Formats: sequence, C-alpha cells, structure tokens
Amino acid sequence: MFEPNYILWPRTARHCKDFLKEYRLGIGDILSSFKRQDRQATDSALSEFVFNDDLIATIMAADNSVKYLYFTSKFAYRLFKQAVRTRFSIEETKTVDKLCFQLTITSLEQCKSFNTCILKSPSPRGRHTVEDILRDWQGKFTPILDLNSKKKC
Repeated sequence: MFEPNYILWPRTARHCKDFLKEYRLGIGDILSSFKRQDRQATDSALSEFVFNDDLIATIMAADNSVKYLYFTSKFAYRLFKQAVRTRFSIEETKTVDKLCFQLTITSLEQCKSFNTCILKSPSPRGRHTVEDILRDWQGKFTPILDLNSKKKC
C-alpha cells in the first residue's frame, strides 16, 4: 500500500516491526477484551467491552508526539470516543471530508489535537473492493508518508 511499485507484505513479526518503524507508525486496539455472541463477525455481536486504558494513556502522554490517529472503521472510532470520554472531553472539527477531521482531547491538565481519519473498513461486511480500500488508505496516509520522506532527506 505504501510502496505500490514494490508490493511485499510483511511476513514475520520482525518485518512488521521494521515496517512500522520505517514509517513511524503504531498500532493499537481500543479493546482489551470483549465477548462475542455465537462466533458472529458482526459488530452488534460484541458486548462487555473492556477498554485499553494503556493505549489512551500512551496517546495522551505529555512526552508523546502522536499527531495522527487512524481508525479502521466507524465502529472502532465510536469505541475510541466512548473510552476516551470516561476521562477526557472531545471536540471534533469537521472538514469537507467528514471522515477526516481535527480531534481535540482535553482534560484539566492538558489539551492535545490530532489529525484523524476513519478509513474504509477492510471487513468483508464493509462491501468495499480491495481497490477502493487501497485508494482510500493511500490517500489518507499520504500526509504522513510525505512527512516521513522529507525527514529522511
């Protein structure tokens, strides 16, 4: 996705770690645990959410320079907002593209802003073609890829 002329998907944990480091990316799951009803793959079959407080603490840490947040679905973003609102207030500043916006998270001690995008879901239930998903993700990741390529020079 990031290097369309050299498509080689990471094959091992080491490949994944190297890829994430090269592009200065992190991955986290907002849920530490949940219950799934009858092995169903739908979001509505999930319940008893336990949020990943460590992820939120990492994102909000004073020494953390996170500038971009990406979510793989609207459902994942709704869960993130639900988790964050237990300790912080949230304000969204929408843009023309309603799926990319400025997200400001505040507490009594701090205020952080993030460029935020909700990506087209890779789930088969999202009914997007692989080409649509790649085009969407490439477009939405372009700002950080451009920033990273400038830092290498």
